[in-house]
Amino acid sequence: MSVEPFVRQNVDAFLALFQRARTQSNRSTIRFRTWVDCKTGQLCFAEEGKTPPNLKSKQWKRLDVTCCYDAKSDQIRLEEQEPSALDLGPVALRVFQESLNALKQLEDSSSYVVKLSDQMLIGKIWHPGDRFQAEEVLLQQPIGTYLCRKDLFASLLEEQLSAQLSKKISLWTLTVLQQDRKCSDYTLVHVDGSWQIYNDDLSLSQQKFSSLLQLIDSLKGICRYPLYANCI
Repeated sequence: MSVEPFVRQNVDAFLALFQRARTQSNRSTIRFRTWVDCKTGQLCFAEEGKTPPNLKSKQWKRLDVTCCYDAKSDQIRLEEQEPSALDLGPVALRVFQESLNALKQLEDSSSYVVKLSDQMLIGKIWHPGDRFQAEEVLLQQPIGTYLCRKDLFASLLEEQLSAQLSKKISLWTLTVLQQDRKCSDYTLVHVDGSWQIYNDDLSLSQQKFSSLLQLIDSLKGICRYPLYANCI
């Protein structure tokens, strides 16, 4: 059974939460608590000190995870304590674990000063699968359709570049369906507040873009149709 739609629902809830938080410009810091449905793995967020009225059922348990939005830096982070013992069913456990992994990807990008608007774009076109799964999805779409994921190359290169340049660098993989129905990968690099496409240059001196959307627009002849996760 695929749990990706349920993971996507949790990520969308998370992004919607911080989109709302971002509009509360009169507050410098907003903190949220997290609950999990032990049967389905669905996550629910509420401002600290408040309990959502629809969480009266015993199947909902509060997690030792606090989401914090800092308006000054426009960053988000997850603050985890020792995890509570949760009695989750097998499907709920998979949904919960994959959702937390996806949220940590967003939190990681925030820690390296990725703008919330860029995080939200990543979240909208994020697909957690490998290259084979990405191709399987894209081959059902028009030429020029693209999605975002993180492959092994991006993960390993991220560690290498961060160590070599002594700064935190974030990488993602942009997979796009091109002519002749072939899929190509572009490695996206976020460093020092800007974006670039990796081109075997370990000094990262390629053309820079101020936002992820601006980078994707530079590929407008190649990347034409974002594949939003909720459209699969």
